[in-house]
Amino acid sequence: MTLDSLTDGAQRHVHGYMDSPTKSLITILCLPLVDGVFVTMLVSGSMQSLSSIFSIAITIFAGAGALAVLYSTTEDSKHARITVLKAAPILVLGALIVSLIAPVYSQLVNVEIMEQVAGLAYWL
Repeated sequence: MTLDSLTDGAQRHVHGYMDSPTKSLITILCLPLVDGVFVTMLVSGSMQSLSSIFSIAITIFAGAGALAVLYSTTEDSKHARITVLKAAPILVLGALIVSLIAPVYSQLVNVEIMEQVAGLAYWL
């Protein structure tokens, strides 16, 4: 028996929930959470109003990579919407985890430099 053949408990539900396009989209969407762009925006104070949160989220998470994955792995717009709705909870959970870790990150780095980097990322 191998781990790939196990279909008990949560693994069975996740395996049925996550198809290949969803896994690819989650990988692309979670890159800003891993590479530090999202936490830099949090630490610098760029996300203070609802409109700034919305514009930064669109800028960071709806990039060309996400669109390329959607166009290459989905047949129509209905399938693309389903894929995005499946990936969204994982992205939100990851963003919540990163936002909980952000105060520790702000103590490790120079916040003034991060504000300049965030300003460049925000205006580009």
